[in-house]
Amino acid sequence: MDGKIALTMEWQVEPVPLGAGGSLFSPRGRWHALRNQGATMVHLLVLVPPGRGVCEMFAALVAMPMQPDPAVIEAITARHGVTLRR
Repeated sequence: MDGKIALTMEWQVEPVPLGAGGSLFSPRGRWHALRNQGATMVHLLVLVPPGRGVCEMFAALVAMPMQPDPAVIEAITARHGVTLRR
């Protein structure tokens, strides 16, 4: 990881800061949130089990413009069984 994010898992009350070199594990079916805490783009290496369509979802998301339409993001994630919370 390169950058600075705040991580919240569904069982946490407060976000946990993660910086360069940080790592996290998110169990399947449990919600989590990542928020960029810096002024620059964050780079993450995401590893997922094969066969769930998550790689295709991320490929579609990263192909979007820098200021994407939230409705388009929700449509892409919904196609892959991911629910976004606000």
